Amino acid sequence: MSKILTAVNESNEWGQIYILEALSTYDPQDSEQAEFICERIVPRLSHYNPAVLLSSIKVLLKNLDYITDESMRLSVLKKLSAPLISLLS
Repeated sequence: MSKILTAVNESNEWGQIYILEALSTYDPQDSEQAEFICERIVPRLSHYNPAVLLSSIKVLLKNLDYITDESMRLSVLKKLSAPLISLLS
């Protein structure tokens, strides 16, 4: 998983989208792995490409179900609001 998440940073936009779509189908083994995935994907929320942004949101929403730490869940949810609003405008 770590190598795949590292590849997201090193890929172009299309590569990021494909990797993020693959990650959206992956079920984390535990809460720690879901938190790790979210921490590595959150920086993609500031990407200017809407497809990368939407794919990132998809991965984050999928992994939120597996996170047991309520403060981490709320933190990720707060970070989702600004990119979603910018997509609307």
